[in-house]
Amino acid sequence: DVKYLQNEQITGELKETHDVIKVGNHVTDLKAIGDVTTSNADITLKARKVLLDKGTYISKGSKLKIN
Repeated sequence: DVKYLQNEQITGELKETHDVIKVGNHVTDLKAIGDVTTSNADITLKARKVLLDKGTYISKGSKLKIN
């Protein structure tokens, strides 16, 4: 079970639970290439493995929690 976060603007609350979570501007060919950015986001990622790759931008005022 792999979740890809790519080419997304995240606002508000986001909770994802998967075996593997990959975040970045080109972590899969299944979606359009693009950065992952946040704006006043509260993000919780729960996974055995989390990859934060290039193109991941967590803005001031956003929270990122990895379990």
